[in-house]
Amino acid sequence: MKRALIIACFDSYSYNVRTKYVEEYLTDENYKVEFLISDFDHRTKDTYSCQRKNVKYIHVPKYKKNMSICRMISHCIFALKVKKYLNTHIYDIIYITTPPNFLFYTLKSFKKNHMIFEIGDLWPETFPNRIRFKIMDLFFFMWRKLRDYNLSNNNYYLYECKLFESIINNNTKNPLKGKTIYLCKNDTYKRMVRKLDNEKFRLLYLGSINNIIDIDLIVEFCQSLKQKKPVVLSIVGVGERKEELLNRLRNIDIELNDYGSVFDEKDKEIIFSDCNFALNIMKSSVCVGLTMKSIDYFSYGIPLINNISFDSEEIIEKNNCGFNINRDNVNKIAELLSELSDVEYQCLVKNTYKTYEKFFSVYSFNKSFAEVLNSLN
Repeated sequence: MKRALIIACFDSYSYNVRTKYVEEYLTDENYKVEFLISDFDHRTKDTYSCQRKNVKYIHVPKYKKNMSICRMISHCIFALKVKKYLNTHIYDIIYITTPPNFLFYTLKSFKKNHMIFEIGDLWPETFPNRIRFKIMDLFFFMWRKLRDYNLSNNNYYLYECKLFESIINNNTKNPLKGKTIYLCKNDTYKRMVRKLDNEKFRLLYLGSINNIIDIDLIVEFCQSLKQKKPVVLSIVGVGERKEELLNRLRNIDIELNDYGSVFDEKDKEIIFSDCNFALNIMKSSVCVGLTMKSIDYFSYGIPLINNISFDSEEIIEKNNCGFNINRDNVNKIAELLSELSDVEYQCLVKNTYKTYEKFFSVYSFNKSFAEVLNSLN
């Protein structure tokens, strides 16, 4: 039996992470799949373990702050121990999730097997609060070069979005072997029959409410909608700026349904069934082409109100599954929503479901990943 290894500094298996679907696909293709992960949970900042039997752990130092020397040391030790492990173990396929960027450095010269690097984020590009001191700029530059200088065409690269692929290839002298495959999720529920509420705008916000969310744009948009008819916003999520968002929306008399954190798909289905449009809004300075929340929106057939550029903007424009919003067209989008007929809305819903199936379904991922594996043979 062929053997495959999935390497993940952050396991996060309980979420809809890509490695879950990589494992399922490889298992179906008769690979014996193992995981090599750290024993530290980045979210809880505590020791990490799971019940899966095919997991091997790498012990790393704990850290308390996301931006700290301790975190860098922890990541460096993880990368060095991964290389040491691979020197004594042989696999037919090695699938590596990044960041951390140290993995590019330690594994650059490792050429024993087919190695696929998943670039699921760009650090330091996506760091939300860059402190503008020269010493920090130098650190960010070195952090980025740790990745860019150690990318090798001996390996294959999977990108979470076309934006990341574009940035990486612009930073390297020659285009790398690789392609963009969007994240996916299981669709285990029935298609919803959505009805447009002609009396109220019913909006949904899903996910963390933190310092990369454009609260000003959300409030401005809700205020513009409210001039047409009442607005109801359902919020599924938590975050350090949640109270700020809630208070500002209350000040303009927006009706709020605060559900907190909800992970069960059936519970989400009940909440989402009462919403007509979903907010996919971040600060324009954030380096992201596609959000995890948008995949949830697509899978439930909720048309998007989006300001994420590059991939998200292009997908919505080409597939007619929502509206792209910016500072200059807030009132125009509000006007379009107020004039939307039920027939036009049903068309948007239908297109949103189709977009999910085309780009974000497990079937779509399996088809694309099969092409990747065939290209390695």
